[in-house]
Amino acid sequence: MRHMRIAVTLVDGVFDSGLSAVLDIFATANALSGTSRFEVVRLGASPEITSGQGARHPAKRFRGALGAFDHVLVTGFGASNADEVKQRLRDDDLKATVSWVVTQHAHKTPVHAACSGTWVLGAGGLLDGREATTSWWFADAFQAAFPRVRLDARYAVVRSGALTTAGAAFAHVDLALDVLRRESPSLASRVADHLVTESRPSQALYLVEHHARVDDPLVRAFEREVTASLSGSVDLPRIAKRLGTSLRSLQRKLTAVSGRSPLQFVRQLRLRRALALVQKGEHSIEEIAAQVGYQSAHTLRQLIRKELGTGVRELRGRRQR
Repeated sequence: MRHMRIAVTLVDGVFDSGLSAVLDIFATANALSGTSRFEVVRLGASPEITSGQGARHPAKRFRGALGAFDHVLVTGFGASNADEVKQRLRDDDLKATVSWVVTQHAHKTPVHAACSGTWVLGAGGLLDGREATTSWWFADAFQAAFPRVRLDARYAVVRSGALTTAGAAFAHVDLALDVLRRESPSLASRVADHLVTESRPSQALYLVEHHARVDDPLVRAFEREVTASLSGSVDLPRIAKRLGTSLRSLQRKLTAVSGRSPLQFVRQLRLRRALALVQKGEHSIEEIAAQVGYQSAHTLRQLIRKELGTGVRELRGRRQR
């Protein structure tokens, strides 16, 4: 087994559990293989990095990093919304991280990032024209900031050549295991079993809930009306009249605040309810289809597959594990 050097970039506010997961996974890989095959080097713009929870981590400076690296992992940093991420990208430590990561990529080093760390790759232009994922809850803002990225936030991990992106904070686990899997699939499986963790291939369940949740009085009232009649046909003109507005006005409001037409919004509500029932596991897919207004279970299966990239059986299996 060849010796591997893995650079892990840190900035102030680094997400504690994400960083710890990365370090623990490679330490466990060394322990299980009985070697020191994976050398993890922490790098930053300063010699000491303070995590989001106040832990202090020694780090080698970017400009003093010696020798070649086999992989670079960009960890996420704490931010409550996309605006905070954008603000952090203006800080000197993030600018230094972007510059160093771009240089490493130019030297053909595989680069991987999770959560807010994916914005580092986006800011460096590394994801332009490539498939990628990011944390589901700021996916829309990420796409707006980097329109040339082929973003699909349904997935927890997306590989695109020598680049890998991963989703929300705990997807650091998936990212580190994916890097380990590139080198030794069997060892990655042993590490996952040893740490009692498993792959989370999809973030789509969270996206469905996120996209259906809109904070607007008219839209919330429309949602309540639709939800009360999901098992039958949804009479949009009648609902609009009951809400004291026209169908055209309702359509304009829905499009403005959710980016969806009334029919698309109704479909999202049907899907959200169907997924809740699937996960509950008390009804057949045929019964669920009828409860959410579909005459055919096949239609519902197709919708789930299209929106989530997975099937009903996989969703039920995830609930039972």
